[in-house]
Amino acid sequence: AKIVGIGISYKYGEAFYLPVQTEGVSKWDELKPLVAGIFENPKIEKWTHNGLCYDAQVLFHNGVICNGLSDDTMIAHKFLYSETFPNGLDQLCLHYFNYVKIPTHKLIGKGRKKVTFDYVPLKEGAIYGCEDVDYQYRLRIEVLKDIQTSGKMSLYKTYTQPLIQILFD
Repeated sequence: AKIVGIGISYKYGEAFYLPVQTEGVSKWDELKPLVAGIFENPKIEKWTHNGLCYDAQVLFHNGVICNGLSDDTMIAHKFLYSETFPNGLDQLCLHYFNYVKIPTHKLIGKGRKKVTFDYVPLKEGAIYGCEDVDYQYRLRIEVLKDIQTSGKMSLYKTYTQPLIQILFD
């Protein structure tokens, strides 16, 4: 997949969106060194939701190797709750925050009218991307709090958390 934009959140309630491709025009070649400087630096802690299966893989296929992956909220939630309920970001936002995220189909459409994300108006794409990473940040706080409360934090930090970077490698 092509990188259309990158959302980053490092503080509760704050996020930014770096547009990479709009209306078929890519700025990846000029932005790649900046993106690589962040994502390849193991000293900059990173977390995601389902990032091992998607985000980190897309970056990898576009020449950027993610280092410093510390948490994936999908894996963390699955660790704690196993098969209790769905662990998709939309479902977890509803569960933890009683918040309904912007549905992807509202931006890209469905069926014959479906477009690729690079044809979504930049403002709408940025709002969607920022919402996504902001709620990943918020979710990480809540899921790690649940793991701590359950008394399983040591187990998580010893076995599950180190596997996140190993699984990606």
